[in-house]
Amino acid sequence: MKKKLLTLELLSLSIITLCSCHHVMSHEKFIVPTTFDENKQYTISFWAKNDSDQRQVDVYKKAISEFNEYYPNITVELRNFTSYPDIYREVLVNLNTDTAPNVCISYPDNVATYLESENSVVALGDLMKDSNYGLNGSLLKFKPIGEDGIVDSFLYEGIINDEYYTIPYMRSTEALYINKTYVERLGFEIPSVPSWDWLWEVAAKAVEEREGGTSVTSKTDPSKDFKPLIYKSSDNWLIQYLAQANIKYTTKDSDVLLFNDDTTKFLLDLKDKCKNKKYYEVFSNSNHYPGDLINVWDAIFGIDSTAGATWIGFDSPQGASSLGYESFETELTVIPQVDVSNPKMISQGPSICLFNKADSGVVMASWLFAQYLLSDSIQMAYQKTEGYLPVTKSVLNGEEFKNYLNSDEIYPGCKKAKELLLNNLDKTFITPVFNGSADVRSAAGSLINAVSTATNAFQTESAIKDKLYPQAIKNYDLTELYNNTNFDSEIEEDPKEEINSNDMQAWKYILIIGLISVWVGLIAYFIYSFIKKKKQE
Repeated sequence: MKKKLLTLELLSLSIITLCSCHHVMSHEKFIVPTTFDENKQYTISFWAKNDSDQRQVDVYKKAISEFNEYYPNITVELRNFTSYPDIYREVLVNLNTDTAPNVCISYPDNVATYLESENSVVALGDLMKDSNYGLNGSLLKFKPIGEDGIVDSFLYEGIINDEYYTIPYMRSTEALYINKTYVERLGFEIPSVPSWDWLWEVAAKAVEEREGGTSVTSKTDPSKDFKPLIYKSSDNWLIQYLAQANIKYTTKDSDVLLFNDDTTKFLLDLKDKCKNKKYYEVFSNSNHYPGDLINVWDAIFGIDSTAGATWIGFDSPQGASSLGYESFETELTVIPQVDVSNPKMISQGPSICLFNKADSGVVMASWLFAQYLLSDSIQMAYQKTEGYLPVTKSVLNGEEFKNYLNSDEIYPGCKKAKELLLNNLDKTFITPVFNGSADVRSAAGSLINAVSTATNAFQTESAIKDKLYPQAIKNYDLTELYNNTNFDSEIEEDPKEEINSNDMQAWKYILIIGLISVWVGLIAYFIYSFIKKKKQE
């Protein structure tokens, strides 16, 4: 009996291992059904990110409760995550076993990667236009959003390969958070659109003062570690700088243009400002959030998402670390610009996608719930938790939202954050989305992180081109995409650092063949043992 159990365990392990060798699994393309059985019971899973904020969890629960009043036959099971990378990793694991969620909060870049598993994510175009249950569906039990009910620029972010695969949930951009009191004490005025040159000028004056043993506030120790600027997202720093300088870092055809001479020049400049002048640090290296330093006068500037406005500022709702320090006034502006006459800022924020299932009714149930997340009551409730901007025109143009912006209920920093994006929608841009675009974003951030240290690494053009770029290309598996580019510097791979991709392919097939052989051998042994036992009986 033990032999049989061991054989079955080995067989199961072999099957699992064999399946894991295949990176993706395919699905049949989802076709919108002509009917939806509202009497049938459905259970769908909803994966969401809440930033460890119970208020956001409560909004999700509110959405489920209200939705169930309209559709009591649909049970929504909520699973909360504290970060988008956690959701991304978990989805990738579950795609291979067809246990991905039904409805998921994700970024379009991540959804493009999910699509490597053919038809795993539901194309939403036909659903959005469906006369019964679409955005203007006549059979919806709740108020339809309307086919033109979502802000156009937000909706277009969900287009991947000429098809809608996501709908927006909330939107944000990046802002420059400023200790206005500090800047004015240094003798500077804050421009409506700051330039990078202006920011570095203020930084130089602040560092000079600190190193001279003085500070603009008597409650701050001048000898304490001080960096004028803290940047939260290294990815966005490089991407936005290149966009401001009219330099493409990718194309919609998935070409990687990131590794160019302009990038090299920018990285060398940042290296000098970090190592020699001590003007800034990035979150990825220091683990300091902008609010951690700004709130206690250990930074003047922070560049972070407008969604994070509740954390930054002396009197911010979640900025309790400022207690005991001198108060200051917080100002928000667009991020520093290369060309102040033509500001450019990234559009970002969570979106909603649906995962394909064999039962089209389950997908329809998921689509109904996804739409409800855009209903007025949920959009209003969620945007109150942070500096996010709602995505529907009915909320943005409604009296309730306008009254909220002018009420005492909203923290002034959040009001500024929302208005900043609302007043600059025409200055926002989105980046090309394709399978691999998430890796290109990460690679961009890794370049910033690499030069934003006090070490002696990557101080020269040759070090960046010959060492840093090849390292990023390999670490983020960009070799295939990179080969489509026209970068003028030849990058040499170090054969000792990584097995050649052809060798990896060969080993994969050898492993698969070996596992199949083991599987066949185990079955043969099992059959032989069974026959032998029967003969002995």
